[in-house]
Amino acid sequence: MSDRTGRSRSEQPQRPTVVRIENAQKGVIRTVLTLGITYHGLWTHYRDGKNKGSRWCNPAGCPADLHRLPRQWKGYFAAAWLDNDKSLWIPCVWELTEHSELDVRGRFGRGQAWKFSRAMPINGKSQPVVAELLGAIDPLAVPPDFEIRPTLVTVYHAPDLVMGDKNPMPPRTVIEATPHVDTRRLARAGEIPADAAEWERWRANGHAKQK
Repeated sequence: MSDRTGRSRSEQPQRPTVVRIENAQKGVIRTVLTLGITYHGLWTHYRDGKNKGSRWCNPAGCPADLHRLPRQWKGYFAAAWLDNDKSLWIPCVWELTEHSELDVRGRFGRGQAWKFSRAMPINGKSQPVVAELLGAIDPLAVPPDFEIRPTLVTVYHAPDLVMGDKNPMPPRTVIEATPHVDTRRLARAGEIPADAAEWERWRANGHAKQK
């Protein structure tokens, strides 16, 4: 679509955007472009009630009434999310969860397009945020990186906020599946024993060979 000057919407001057924290919402798929070379983590506490919301866990002295609440790790990076209606990349500070950080860990880099999604609750149980790498774009087309700390300081009301905490979740254990073998058929054929006791007797008779 063009305006009266003949310029497309993407070519028209755009108004500056206030950078905000964005995250994956239930039932919504977002395409997110990474602008920084890495992400930064911190600990938070979620407070329910009238003034509900996440609060930063200050390692130098978190208030007792806050620190007794469960801690939750969050990660942040400079990004832009794709507004398909306007054909624009909207600058933001994107939020990672413990689960989605495992998806990007060891693969994260500048200029990558990621799909973030969160399924609707199933039987009342909240579903995790999932990140899927779509690919990378031309480095010359990637918007410039920017400092994310000012946005986090404003949102968390923490002038002394520090980042650098690591996600406590260990790497996922990934093991390749193996072809199915019908052990009952093999047992009937006399190739391997059918139970543990039979196996021990079979091995004692010298049938088990070292490979």
